[in-house]
Amino acid sequence: MDGRVRPYAVDEGFAAQLEGWLTSWNAVAGTKPVTSITTYGIWTSGDCSSWHASGRALDIARLKVGSTETVSCRHDLWRSETSDDPARATARERDLQRGYWRLAASLHASFAYVLTHHFDDLHDNHIHIDDSVSQGRPTTFNPRSRVQCQAVAAIATWVHGVATPVSGAWDTSTQNAARTVLRQLSITGSLTDQGTWQVCLAASARGGT
Repeated sequence: MDGRVRPYAVDEGFAAQLEGWLTSWNAVAGTKPVTSITTYGIWTSGDCSSWHASGRALDIARLKVGSTETVSCRHDLWRSETSDDPARATARERDLQRGYWRLAASLHASFAYVLTHHFDDLHDNHIHIDDSVSQGRPTTFNPRSRVQCQAVAAIATWVHGVATPVSGAWDTSTQNAARTVLRQLSITGSLTDQGTWQVCLAASARGGT
Protein backbone atom coordinates (compact mmCIF):
# COMPACT_ATOMS: atom_id res chain seq x y z
CA MET A 1 0.00 0.00 0.00
CA ASP A 2 1.69 3.20 -1.18
CA GLY A 3 -1.27 5.58 -1.40
CA ARG A 4 -1.37 5.52 -5.19
CA VAL A 5 -4.63 5.07 -7.07
CA ARG A 6 -4.53 2.13 -9.47
CA PRO A 7 -7.06 0.30 -11.63
CA TYR A 8 -7.77 -3.33 -10.77
CA ALA A 9 -9.31 -6.21 -12.68
CA VAL A 10 -12.47 -7.18 -10.78
CA ASP A 11 -14.98 -9.96 -11.40
CA GLU A 12 -18.34 -8.41 -12.35
CA GLY A 13 -20.28 -10.42 -9.79
CA PHE A 14 -17.87 -9.50 -7.01
CA ALA A 15 -18.00 -5.84 -8.05
CA ALA A 16 -21.79 -5.89 -7.85
CA GLN A 17 -21.63 -7.48 -4.40
CA LEU A 18 -19.15 -4.82 -3.27
CA GLU A 19 -21.42 -2.06 -4.52
CA GLY A 20 -24.37 -3.57 -2.66
CA TRP A 21 -22.36 -3.82 0.54
CA LEU A 22 -21.07 -0.24 0.23
CA THR A 23 -24.60 1.08 -0.26
CA SER A 24 -25.68 -0.71 2.91
CA TRP A 25 -22.67 0.57 4.86
CA ASN A 26 -23.16 4.16 3.76
CA ALA A 27 -26.76 3.97 4.98
CA VAL A 28 -25.75 3.05 8.54
CA ALA A 29 -22.21 4.40 9.00
CA GLY A 30 -23.26 7.75 10.42
CA THR A 31 -20.87 9.61 8.14
CA LYS A 32 -20.98 10.99 4.64
CA PRO A 33 -20.67 8.31 1.91
CA VAL A 34 -17.29 6.64 1.63
CA THR A 35 -15.19 8.18 -1.13
CA SER A 36 -12.22 5.82 -1.05
CA ILE A 37 -11.17 2.42 0.25
CA THR A 38 -7.50 2.00 1.02
CA THR A 39 -6.51 -1.55 0.21
CA TYR A 40 -3.64 -4.00 0.33
CA GLY A 41 -4.88 -5.57 -2.86
CA ILE A 42 -7.89 -6.62 -4.86
CA TRP A 43 -6.28 -8.39 -7.80
CA THR A 44 -2.95 -10.05 -8.44
CA SER A 45 -1.55 -11.36 -11.68
CA GLY A 46 0.48 -14.50 -12.11
CA ASP A 47 0.56 -17.49 -9.83
CA CYS A 48 -1.66 -16.99 -6.78
CA SER A 49 -3.81 -19.53 -5.00
CA SER A 50 -6.11 -16.95 -3.38
CA TRP A 51 -9.29 -15.42 -4.77
CA HIS A 52 -7.35 -12.21 -5.45
CA ALA A 53 -6.10 -13.85 -8.64
CA SER A 54 -9.70 -14.09 -9.85
CA GLY A 55 -10.61 -10.52 -8.94
CA ARG A 56 -12.97 -11.87 -6.30
CA ALA A 57 -11.29 -10.64 -3.13
CA LEU A 58 -10.47 -7.34 -1.44
CA ASP A 59 -8.23 -6.43 1.50
CA ILE A 60 -9.63 -3.37 3.28
CA ALA A 61 -7.19 -1.24 5.26
CA ARG A 62 -9.13 2.01 5.72
CA LEU A 63 -12.37 3.70 4.74
CA LYS A 64 -12.20 7.42 4.02
CA VAL A 65 -14.53 10.32 3.35
CA GLY A 66 -12.36 12.74 1.45
CA SER A 67 -9.12 12.89 3.41
CA THR A 68 -10.78 11.87 6.68
CA GLU A 69 -10.36 8.32 7.88
CA THR A 70 -13.68 6.95 9.16
CA VAL A 71 -12.69 3.33 9.88
CA SER A 72 -9.22 1.88 10.35
CA CYS A 73 -8.55 -1.83 9.91
CA ARG A 74 -4.88 -1.23 10.76
CA HIS A 75 -4.96 -3.18 14.00
CA ASP A 76 -1.19 -3.41 13.67
CA LEU A 77 -0.95 0.36 14.15
CA TRP A 78 -3.50 1.04 16.86
CA ARG A 79 -3.35 -2.08 18.97
CA SER A 80 -1.58 -2.06 22.33
CA GLU A 81 -0.98 -4.61 25.03
CA THR A 82 -4.43 -3.80 26.40
CA SER A 83 -6.42 -3.02 23.26
CA ASP A 84 -8.01 -6.47 23.00
CA ASP A 85 -9.21 -6.31 26.60
CA PRO A 86 -12.26 -4.02 26.85
CA ALA A 87 -11.76 -3.59 30.59
CA ARG A 88 -8.26 -2.17 30.08
CA ALA A 89 -8.44 -0.53 26.63
CA THR A 90 -8.20 3.23 26.33
CA ALA A 91 -11.17 5.25 25.10
CA ARG A 92 -9.45 5.71 21.74
CA GLU A 93 -8.84 1.99 21.38
CA ARG A 94 -12.46 1.23 22.27
CA ASP A 95 -13.64 3.67 19.60
CA LEU A 96 -11.33 2.12 17.00
CA GLN A 97 -12.40 -1.41 17.93
CA ARG A 98 -16.05 -0.40 17.80
CA GLY A 99 -15.65 1.07 14.31
CA TYR A 100 -13.67 -1.97 13.15
CA TRP A 101 -16.32 -4.45 14.34
CA ARG A 102 -19.26 -2.40 13.09
CA LEU A 103 -17.62 -2.57 9.68
CA ALA A 104 -16.96 -6.29 10.11
CA ALA A 105 -20.63 -6.86 10.95
CA SER A 106 -21.64 -5.07 7.76
CA LEU A 107 -19.20 -7.14 5.72
CA HIS A 108 -20.35 -10.42 7.29
CA ALA A 109 -23.89 -9.73 6.10
CA SER A 110 -22.73 -9.67 2.47
CA PHE A 111 -19.72 -12.01 2.49
CA ALA A 112 -19.46 -15.41 4.14
CA TYR A 113 -15.67 -15.27 4.20
CA VAL A 114 -14.42 -12.28 6.22
CA LEU A 115 -10.95 -12.56 7.75
CA THR A 116 -10.11 -10.17 10.59
CA HIS A 117 -7.06 -9.78 12.81
CA HIS A 118 -8.32 -12.69 14.91
CA PHE A 119 -7.82 -15.06 11.97
CA ASP A 120 -4.02 -14.82 11.89
CA ASP A 121 -1.15 -12.33 12.00
CA LEU A 122 -1.27 -11.84 8.22
CA HIS A 123 -4.60 -10.05 8.64
CA ASP A 124 -3.44 -7.65 11.34
CA ASN A 125 -3.37 -4.73 8.89
CA HIS A 126 -6.57 -5.36 6.91
CA ILE A 127 -9.88 -7.18 6.70
CA HIS A 128 -10.04 -9.67 3.83
CA ILE A 129 -13.31 -10.41 2.05
CA ASP A 130 -14.11 -12.68 -0.88
CA ASP A 131 -17.18 -14.26 -2.42
CA SER A 132 -15.89 -17.83 -2.60
CA VAL A 133 -18.76 -19.01 -0.41
CA SER A 134 -21.47 -16.35 -0.62
CA GLN A 135 -21.29 -15.73 -4.39
CA GLY A 136 -23.69 -12.80 -4.28
CA ARG A 137 -26.16 -14.31 -1.82
CA PRO A 138 -26.97 -12.96 1.67
CA THR A 139 -25.00 -14.94 4.23
CA THR A 140 -26.22 -17.45 6.79
CA PHE A 141 -24.54 -18.19 10.12
CA ASN A 142 -22.75 -21.53 10.26
CA PRO A 143 -21.77 -22.62 13.80
CA ARG A 144 -18.85 -24.55 12.27
CA SER A 145 -17.40 -21.40 10.71
CA ARG A 146 -14.35 -20.24 12.62
CA VAL A 147 -14.46 -16.72 11.17
CA GLN A 148 -18.16 -16.23 11.88
CA CYS A 149 -17.80 -17.46 15.46
CA GLN A 150 -14.87 -15.07 15.91
CA ALA A 151 -17.08 -12.27 14.64
CA VAL A 152 -19.98 -13.11 16.95
CA ALA A 153 -17.73 -12.93 20.02
CA ALA A 154 -15.86 -9.78 18.98
CA ILE A 155 -19.00 -7.93 17.85
CA ALA A 156 -20.69 -8.84 21.14
CA THR A 157 -17.67 -7.46 23.00
CA TRP A 158 -16.96 -4.22 21.15
CA VAL A 159 -20.32 -3.19 19.73
CA HIS A 160 -22.75 -4.47 22.36
CA GLY A 161 -20.64 -4.40 25.52
CA VAL A 162 -20.94 -8.14 26.18
CA ALA A 163 -17.33 -9.14 26.91
CA THR A 164 -16.71 -12.54 25.31
CA PRO A 165 -13.53 -14.57 24.70
CA VAL A 166 -12.83 -14.93 20.97
CA SER A 167 -12.33 -18.67 20.61
CA GLY A 168 -13.47 -19.14 17.02
CA ALA A 169 -15.83 -21.89 18.20
CA TRP A 170 -19.55 -22.09 18.87
CA ASP A 171 -18.84 -22.79 22.51
CA THR A 172 -20.86 -21.96 25.60
CA SER A 173 -19.40 -18.44 25.99
CA THR A 174 -20.10 -17.52 22.37
CA GLN A 175 -23.62 -18.98 22.46
CA ASN A 176 -24.42 -17.12 25.68
CA ALA A 177 -23.10 -13.89 24.19
CA ALA A 178 -25.25 -14.36 21.08
CA ARG A 179 -28.37 -14.89 23.19
CA THR A 180 -27.58 -11.84 25.30
CA VAL A 181 -27.07 -9.62 22.25
CA LEU A 182 -30.29 -10.84 20.62
CA ARG A 183 -32.17 -10.16 23.86
CA GLN A 184 -30.67 -6.65 24.10
CA LEU A 185 -31.76 -5.96 20.52
CA SER A 186 -35.24 -7.49 21.09
CA ILE A 187 -34.60 -9.91 18.22
CA THR A 188 -36.28 -13.30 18.40
CA GLY A 189 -34.97 -16.52 16.89
CA SER A 190 -31.55 -18.12 16.59
CA LEU A 191 -28.47 -16.89 14.74
CA THR A 192 -28.73 -20.01 12.59
CA ASP A 193 -31.93 -18.53 11.12
CA GLN A 194 -30.81 -16.43 8.17
CA GLY A 195 -33.29 -13.67 8.93
CA THR A 196 -32.18 -13.41 12.56
CA TRP A 197 -28.50 -13.41 11.53
CA GLN A 198 -29.05 -10.65 8.98
CA VAL A 199 -31.12 -8.46 11.33
CA CYS A 200 -28.52 -8.87 14.10
CA LEU A 201 -25.68 -7.92 11.75
CA ALA A 202 -27.60 -4.91 10.47
CA ALA A 203 -28.21 -3.69 14.02
CA SER A 204 -24.54 -4.27 14.87
CA ALA A 205 -23.40 -2.32 11.82
CA ARG A 206 -25.58 0.56 12.98
CA GLY A 207 -23.84 0.44 16.35
CA GLY A 208 -26.23 -1.72 18.34
CA THR A 209 -29.55 -0.01 17.70
